Amino acid sequence: LRLNMSLSFHKSMFAELLEEDGLLVMGSGMGLHQIFAKFLQLYSDPHSLVFVLNVQTDEQLLFIEELALEGVSCLPKIVSDMTGPERANLYLEGGVMFVSSNILILDLLNKRIPTDLISGFLVNQAHNVSDVSCIEAFILRIYRQSNKRGFIKGFSDNSSAIIG
Repeated sequence: LRLNMSLSFHKSMFAELLEEDGLLVMGSGMGLHQIFAKFLQLYSDPHSLVFVLNVQTDEQLLFIEELALEGVSCLPKIVSDMTGPERANLYLEGGVMFVSSNILILDLLNKRIPTDLISGFLVNQAHNVSDVSCIEAFILRIYRQSNKRGFIKGFSDNSSAIIG
C-alpha cells in the first residue's frame, strides 16, 4: 500500500476533511483505508496528540506496518496493558495513540490527559457511534466541552448504517 493517494477523488476528500471537522462516508472498497492511513501519517508527530478510536488490534498492527514502510519515524502507539501513570507518561510523548474506549474514558475522567493537549480524534467506523448509548460519543462530548480548537474526524464505509 502506498500512501500517496494517486486518485484525485481521494486527494479531494482528504483535503476537504483536513480543513474542518467532519464525517467521511465512502462505499466499501473505495479506498477509505488509504485515506485513514494518510491521516495517521499526517498526525504521527510528537508535537500533536491524536487518539484513534474503533480500530481493532490486527488493523492497528497493519497501519503501523504500512506507516513504517513509508518511513514514518513517530509511529502510532498501541495503548494497552499499562498502568494509569504509564499511560499518562505515554500521552505526554505525543503522536498517534490507538486506545480502547474503556481505557480512554477512564483516563479522561481521572484527568490523566489534559484535554487542552489533545490535538484531535480520528474515529474509525463512525457509523457505530451513537449519541444515545456509546462510550465513544461520551468521550467526544467530554473532549469537545473542554477543547474547542481540536478536531474530530469520522470515517465510515457503511453508508446504510448511517442512514438506516
